[in-house]
Amino acid sequence: SALSPTGKRALMEARGEIFTVPVDQGDTRNLTRSSGVADRAPIWSPDGKEIAWFADSGGGYRLHIAAQDGLGAARSLPIGESKMAWEPAWSPDGTRIAFVDNKVRVQVIELANGRSTPADVDGSNIDRGRTGITWSPDSKWIAYAKAYPNMMHRIVAWSLETGRTQPLTNAMADVSSPAWDRDGRH
Repeated sequence: SALSPTGKRALMEARGEIFTVPVDQGDTRNLTRSSGVADRAPIWSPDGKEIAWFADSGGGYRLHIAAQDGLGAARSLPIGESKMAWEPAWSPDGTRIAFVDNKVRVQVIELANGRSTPADVDGSNIDRGRTGITWSPDSKWIAYAKAYPNMMHRIVAWSLETGRTQPLTNAMADVSSPAWDRDGRH
């Protein structure tokens, strides 16, 4: 679960449905109302106006995006050749969502056109859902933990501009949970 950017509502997944609940006053909203569909991994947009999640509503998992108030239809985007998705992270500028797929690939979806770009492949299948993907404040980089052959995790940064990855930490130190400072440079 996660608080909205305004702190007024909480977002959660329960029994294959996506809900928002008020922190203080208001009604619970079921955004999906889709029995028989596994709606999972919901996240708030940076401005708090939309919610994204993955659902297997036919033909495999797709990314769904809808207004947080539950009004109107959700739009649906393919997630490329990925069969499933974990750890979605919405870029601060609202234009992309990064996630880890069933082959432990870090993927980035451009929301305007649905184009999916592979950023990297993790070294360990058991790390799906534990990479800690996080966007830089300027939305130009993502950082995450990646397992290497020595079974140590390193923090890696991927550049949106160049499409290249760069390890940031020592190969002999096991690290996780990257975070950016407010200036976005560290």
